[in-house]
Amino acid sequence: MSDTGNAILTWPLTLMITLVTLSSLNDAFVLRSMLAANEIRAFIPDENTAQVDWGYINAIGGIRVQIAEKDSEKALSILSEFKDNLKRDVPESVELSDDIIFSGTKLAEIPLETQRAPRQTSLGVALLVIFSLALIVECAYLMLREHERKEIQSEAVIASNAGDYDLAIADFNRAIQLGGKSGWIYFDLGHAYLARGTKNESTSDYDQAIADFGKALELGPIYEDIYDNRGYAYRQKGQRTEAIGDYNQALLLNPKDESSYANRGIIYDDLGSYDLAIADYNRALELDPHDEITYINRARVY
Repeated sequence: MSDTGNAILTWPLTLMITLVTLSSLNDAFVLRSMLAANEIRAFIPDENTAQVDWGYINAIGGIRVQIAEKDSEKALSILSEFKDNLKRDVPESVELSDDIIFSGTKLAEIPLETQRAPRQTSLGVALLVIFSLALIVECAYLMLREHERKEIQSEAVIASNAGDYDLAIADFNRAIQLGGKSGWIYFDLGHAYLARGTKNESTSDYDQAIADFGKALELGPIYEDIYDNRGYAYRQKGQRTEAIGDYNQALLLNPKDESSYANRGIIYDDLGSYDLAIADYNRALELDPHDEITYINRARVY
């Protein structure tokens, strides 16, 4: 986001979709690496949960690999290659679902005798039935809860894009209460606070936005948009050193981030470092020759 003094927010929220659901966290890591090698950001929202609560992962149907909706077409070809590679490592007796890919390596490593069900006593069978019923009920509850969270989060994105930041903030917080613990949701929540703070010139909203962007960086994935937006919040609060630091981090992650060059140039402009401002404006305009606001900012510095 760049401006001429008054904040202008034009940053769209990222709508994530689930590309595939996997039963193996290692498979999810491999697919994410393949996507990253093709310049597609992929996110595993269940990464942390899978390591501590496998029952929850079973309840929601596996480990999700999510991407931005705009990358779906390119990602499908990479997914096809991933499935082909996976099939070569799975025994012929194991079938791969189109929706959920089951890694055959763990199954193959289990001796046949341990796969056979042991004889159960009547009491053992009864306890097993009770436990199974309890697990089914818990799984059903978790699935309903996850479905509700996804719906609320989608409504929050729609409200934020429509400029209804109060509703968006309320819905994002509700989604977090229902188990939304990804970096994406905190980024979107921080963006809503930042937009409302710019609209109302509210310092408290900037503070909350900075806190939420920090949480997004803590949970991951880390990408330049988070630093760029947090840098903007710092600038609105007059914390120019922190803002420059965030724009520097954004440019380390993406040296072609036109927005960070333009915004850092504004801060150098504010500080009277006109040569540095012009250098940043020049680089921003090389990357986006149609950015009229940056032309205006550079003209003012000249």
